[in-house]
Amino acid sequence: MEMDRALNNDWYYWRLVATGFCFAIFAIGGVVLGAVTTTLLPLFIWDQQRRRRFLRFLVHLSFRCFVGLMRVVGVLTYEIHGRDKLSVPGQLVIANHPTLIDVVFLIACIPNGICIVKQNLLESYFVGGLLRRAGYIGNTSQPKAALEACVEALNSGATLIMFPEGSRSIPGTNQRFRRGAAYVALAAHKEFTPVHISCSPSTLTKSERWHDIPKRRIHFAMSVGENIPLEAPDRMISKRVAAKVMTDRAGQLLLKTATAYE
Repeated sequence: MEMDRALNNDWYYWRLVATGFCFAIFAIGGVVLGAVTTTLLPLFIWDQQRRRRFLRFLVHLSFRCFVGLMRVVGVLTYEIHGRDKLSVPGQLVIANHPTLIDVVFLIACIPNGICIVKQNLLESYFVGGLLRRAGYIGNTSQPKAALEACVEALNSGATLIMFPEGSRSIPGTNQRFRRGAAYVALAAHKEFTPVHISCSPSTLTKSERWHDIPKRRIHFAMSVGENIPLEAPDRMISKRVAAKVMTDRAGQLLLKTATAYE
């Protein structure tokens, strides 16, 4: 009886329906947007660079509207600290990855942002066409090609978002950061811009399905920290060692960013 009252007090069943509605809108919107831009946009914007920037801005606006939709229908509340720090062209943004919607919030804050996506998503017909034309990068089995694509995107002024954990965090564990972002930073001579993301209560993790919603409304928080200066590796050490040092430091500073606004 008490559980029923608790669920009703925070509109549990409404949030369940609203969550399904949001996922449906996201899926349908992605297909429609991908179909329209893939078939029609090349007829109006011939220059590839202009087309890429336009598509990134279109995805940015779409994600911003989607974030607003989730708040309006009562799925979540959110707060963003230091958003103005994400306005510099050609940034290398790194973030922890607790939920499925982390990249949605990040792209919603960055008009010229891209990220690394699964290769099978990049190769899909409608959504893949949109992502490819916008300059998103696939996680191919060829690290050198992916590294070159990341450096080229940063040098062109795009903001690259990377999750050093590689995949969504596992609650209750300290997932080890990978060195890919550090290799990109060294190759492109870019500083890290750290972003800490938290979601309370935990939801949309690697082990949870979309309908496994918590008993109370979730609160999503994003905090942008100060840039982590790029330290050129000493000639006596390898890039691998330098990348490890940078990755370890980035992990420590992300934890500091996590407590900066508590």
